[in-house]
Amino acid sequence: MNETVLALDELSLPRRVAAAALLGETVARERTLADLYRAFAEATELAALREGLGELAREKRQQLEIVESLFAQVARAAGGVSASAPEAERPAVAPRGEAFLAAFQRERALEMLYHEAATLLAGSELAGAIGEAGTRAARHRRRVLELYLRYS
Repeated sequence: MNETVLALDELSLPRRVAAAALLGETVARERTLADLYRAFAEATELAALREGLGELAREKRQQLEIVESLFAQVARAAGGVSASAPEAERPAVAPRGEAFLAAFQRERALEMLYHEAATLLAGSELAGAIGEAGTRAARHRRRVLELYLRYS
């Protein structure tokens, strides 16, 4: 059975606007996490932890590029209603345990945003890309937990 894949402009305007808002928030949160991991890596004295956090920061930057592109597409399809992502938070580097907790909580919140965006964009041409981004976010959350368990 062939499933019809909808162009974004075939989705209802309220769905496109809601998806653009979610993806805008996702962009800001991805940017915050990339900055957090970079700052955390620079602040740690443990070489292996610094390497693991640096890798996470690079992966977050790659994820950010992908999500910014998805956001731009959905924002255009929503008529520019949410044409720019909100500003990212600038988290201060906290003690290691607090930084891991903040990162884990933010990663978990991101997974929910991706899930909600995937629901809104189900059946559309971007459904697969949103699902893949959510899968990567889940992998990032698991990696944060692994680093926490190893270095705390």
